[in-house]
Amino acid sequence: MVYDPLLDELYCATRGQGATLNGRPIRVSREDALGRSLIATGFAYDVHRSHADNLDNFATVLKRARAIRRDGSAALNLCYVAAGRWHPAGAMLDAPDVNLVSPEALLRQILYGNRFFERELGKRSADLFLPDCFGFGWALPSIAAHCGLAGLSGQKFRKWGGETPFAIGLWRGPDGRGVVAALRPEGYGEGLDEDLSRAERWLGWRY
Repeated sequence: MVYDPLLDELYCATRGQGATLNGRPIRVSREDALGRSLIATGFAYDVHRSHADNLDNFATVLKRARAIRRDGSAALNLCYVAAGRWHPAGAMLDAPDVNLVSPEALLRQILYGNRFFERELGKRSADLFLPDCFGFGWALPSIAAHCGLAGLSGQKFRKWGGETPFAIGLWRGPDGRGVVAALRPEGYGEGLDEDLSRAERWLGWRY
């Protein structure tokens, strides 16, 4: 049993019965390629004095992996592995100008993109991430919803002047289907200062 007080997450595991996160079953990622993996590591408390260390292995893996992180808690690192924490974002193969291409082309982009994510990463994306698109057609939320997506975000909604109708809300397409949309996420380098899974501005939306 491991508890993360910052995120209020409780990991539990029983031999032969699997593992859970806050009571929900979890499983490891299906990713098996080192070059597409984020590696977590740590060092012994006497690494500054002892010659028995893992620095050689660290240097070798660093050259081959996507990236390496040292979070400071070996217990939580193991829990994150058990939870398979890797969330692909974007859904599309590319980030096209979604105001110009046909709905069929957008459907193909999303379906092919998520097929790639599922094959290569073992997970599908649940959102459209379009940070640098110049134009957003009114059918876009309907297209996204019919592809099984739940969210959309982009930085260019205010690029050409005027005001967007909301910062975060439910954007519906012409057929009434829609997605939760972040229309004013600010600049590329902006950070988050709240837990969005508990933010009151999100919890009221149902889609």
